[in-house]
Amino acid sequence: MNVTRVYTLVFIVLAMAVLVGCGARPVTLPTATLAGSSGVEGMVEQTTGTADSTTDALIAALEGQGLTVGQGSLTKFSLVPLCCAGQTPTCMANNAGAPYMAALIPNAPGQTSDSMLPWLFRLGANEAIVVVAKTPPPAAYFSYEPFANLVHAHGDGEPQILGANIGDSINNLTIRTSGPASDPFERDTIIVVTADQGIDSRVRSAVAAAGLRPDIVNTSVIPASVVRLGVDDGADEFSLVHRIFLPDSQAALEAFMDAPKLALRVTLEDGFIPAPFAAPDLRVRGTGTTEMDLMPAVDALRAAIVDSYPEYTATDLTTSVWLPDGFDGLQRGENLYLPTRDTVYLRTDPVFTLPDTPDDFLVVYGVNHEATGKATYSNLSVYADPSLLLGVTGENSRVLAGSATTYLPDHPQAASLYAWKVARECRGEAQCLEVKLAEPCAKLEINDETELWLAFRIYLEQRTRVGPAFTELIYDRALLFSKPEK
Repeated sequence: MNVTRVYTLVFIVLAMAVLVGCGARPVTLPTATLAGSSGVEGMVEQTTGTADSTTDALIAALEGQGLTVGQGSLTKFSLVPLCCAGQTPTCMANNAGAPYMAALIPNAPGQTSDSMLPWLFRLGANEAIVVVAKTPPPAAYFSYEPFANLVHAHGDGEPQILGANIGDSINNLTIRTSGPASDPFERDTIIVVTADQGIDSRVRSAVAAAGLRPDIVNTSVIPASVVRLGVDDGADEFSLVHRIFLPDSQAALEAFMDAPKLALRVTLEDGFIPAPFAAPDLRVRGTGTTEMDLMPAVDALRAAIVDSYPEYTATDLTTSVWLPDGFDGLQRGENLYLPTRDTVYLRTDPVFTLPDTPDDFLVVYGVNHEATGKATYSNLSVYADPSLLLGVTGENSRVLAGSATTYLPDHPQAASLYAWKVARECRGEAQCLEVKLAEPCAKLEINDETELWLAFRIYLEQRTRVGPAFTELIYDRALLFSKPEK
């Protein structure tokens, strides 16, 4: 496979992550120890951290278990500048304004060729990735999750870009930390990503031998039955992504992302006896409780919105499920842009244009899924250019709360609904989202001809600790308004 083509392809796959280093004083890793390059210097902070006594003890204990240890980190990565500079063909349907992190892992012992990018890695059956870190400061959501990015899905020797999640995440409702389950923030934790029970057992034994708490270890299983493990050129390539959305304090989040975090590759080079994990059971979406009793209220809200603009033509956009789960993408050979089962992804069709006039705008409305208890938080996003998949801007359920009373001031269910205007210029309107790029983008200009669409994410139902079932939701809606020419 042409190397230039592969670099381009894999850049498409991973691009959703934002990564961070690991130590009190960042130290640049030798280039030779990292998987891949491709002109991303300055975009990825290739750092490890200064080891402290705890990490020294853990590394020594891992080595005492017969494991070879390579040190890496979690590293910040900024996707949109890469995309806008033409270094990635798409922006991978980025969640506008949301930060990500991912693991920067050194090559395995005996690995003779690099993965395609620094934040992709191959993984042998005799290996694990071990992340030692504190969890983020208080936020609506966080997770750690491995993805299969470059996959030999159908055994034909040619890798496919699938960007598929391969199970459930470790999220803020499921993670084991040094604190109580009710308060998982700013706590010590250890994440182990492996396909093998024996390797996992050795890591856990090392944690205990190092004097660390075994009950803070979380294992994320790579199911060997659906991927091709190994470190040679024919192996699949993975990423480990850390998502954090809607922090209580932006300053605290930025400090967290700048703080050092250790990511290790551990390899059992001698005496390995395979004991692969079975594919784990998935958390079951759905509680049986739906939002459907709010349908008359949503219809009343639509009528009130239309009545508020009597001189305008209102066009309904159609909302449907956008991205399914990763196992679906693996079987159909379709790139899903690194989805997580912790959310439902919806989008509107068809694409539309939005001229920069006071007479062209949308009103997005529907059920506030956080208010109904079907989500920990939800958001709406504006996307531009179907070929670029650039998330331009968005708003979240906590800001949208209570906004439907503008149109339904006396309705008893208005508190469970929202309504928000979307326009190129808000012209002083309070409940309005402007469609503007946060930074200039050489690949895209928002103008009267730019093709746009809306997307909705509905994150984490508390009772199930996974994304809600889409069949239990009333889909978010949008009306596109324009004033007929006289």
